[in-house]
Amino acid sequence: MLWPCDALRNVLGTVVRQAGGGHVQEGNSAVARREGLSVTVVQSAPMARSRMPPPAVAWLAWALCAISATLGILGLIYGAWNDTALDRLLTNIGPIAVLALSFPVVGALIATHRPDNPLGWIFCAVGLFGGGLVTFGTMYGEYALRTAPGTVPGGPLAIWLGQWTWAPGVALLVTFVLLLFPDGHLPSRRWRPVAWLSALVTLLYPGLLAALLWPLRGPALVDQAAEAPLGGWPVKVLDMLLLLIALLGQACLAGLAARFRRAAGWSASSSNGSCSPAPSRSSASSPASSNRCCGW
Repeated sequence: MLWPCDALRNVLGTVVRQAGGGHVQEGNSAVARREGLSVTVVQSAPMARSRMPPPAVAWLAWALCAISATLGILGLIYGAWNDTALDRLLTNIGPIAVLALSFPVVGALIATHRPDNPLGWIFCAVGLFGGGLVTFGTMYGEYALRTAPGTVPGGPLAIWLGQWTWAPGVALLVTFVLLLFPDGHLPSRRWRPVAWLSALVTLLYPGLLAALLWPLRGPALVDQAAEAPLGGWPVKVLDMLLLLIALLGQACLAGLAARFRRAAGWSASSSNGSCSPAPSRSSASSPASSNRCCGW
């Protein structure tokens, strides 16, 4: 019975058979001799294991998760106090609150178990900015400015936060989540310009929107969309940046599709009996070793 190539490389290493009691490697090699046949097993490099994060990193990840979940729940409570109809609460606010509750949990799990994967922190950021701050800021600001004016502080600041914090969450979701999925690395070096441009737009669009809305914080933002009070050239610039985010999202989606196509091609070649070459610590080879394949 033949061993699969992956198990042979990762567990046993490179097997070199020499007939007639030839030279046997010493040191770290495991040597077995049977009836004049010398079998040398050269152990390959061990598989990379994920390093457990420091306690501070785990605490930070779960703290972000708790903050986002708390903001999402408080947003639902203030939404109910705003005499919001149940259908509007479930259709308009409910999905954003679910985003605030679900994405940070996934992000915290990834950050604590795979600290070298940036997708964990990206998921936490998507849940916090695109879910928790939007839900709480919008509903708390509406409660402080319209439902019960003067009863709670910070209404203008809250409604201002709720009008622009969705932008970094959405930008990260449609660009870097697709571009880095699933291992946290770019598909290849050719995607670096896409990553840099995505990072620039992710910072530029929310920053510009927040700066333009800062003088308008207050009741004017309660019943209007974020760009409605602006008009003129700011809306045109924001629309162009939003279009650029959409185009970058399409490019990142194409990169994800290409990644899966390569994985499917590798899987198909493995099932057909071909095996990709792997680096070995032993340069010796024999005709017997070349007859091995990837099947049982």
